[in-house]
Amino acid sequence: MANVKHLDIVRIDGCEVIDACRAEKKSENSADKIQITLAARRWIASKDKLMSIEHVKFFEFYTKFKVTLPVWERLKLLGLRKGSICDFELASDGWTQQGSNNSGSWYQFLGLRKLDGRDVNYFIYQQPGQTDDDDGLGSWETQADSELAGVDT
Repeated sequence: MANVKHLDIVRIDGCEVIDACRAEKKSENSADKIQITLAARRWIASKDKLMSIEHVKFFEFYTKFKVTLPVWERLKLLGLRKGSICDFELASDGWTQQGSNNSGSWYQFLGLRKLDGRDVNYFIYQQPGQTDDDDGLGSWETQADSELAGVDT
């Protein structure tokens, strides 16, 4: 049986865009990417409650992901800016290191659902019922493979 890496789909609603900056390259041959930082509510398991965005910012518990330059340009055209309130769809790859408290999640951008209260529905993968010509995104093979193939693990 083949080893298949799976990623869980995560929706982060009502998050605030804190920053966007050029991501550090892993190597000289790595593609240029933009790292987007979000403040999103977090669950406090020990207290059985949600942490507000204000507390998330205070403690700097940010969610981060990277996008390619063409995706970044598209997000800017859609109106994404610092302070925007957004609903994102991401792929989460949770990781832990055995024998330590070191764990976390890496996120990959899959789509922007809402931006400042309006429906956007911009995805880097083909949605059910979408044709290759819809929204200029291209086919699954060309768009999703090119976006997701270079994700750092």
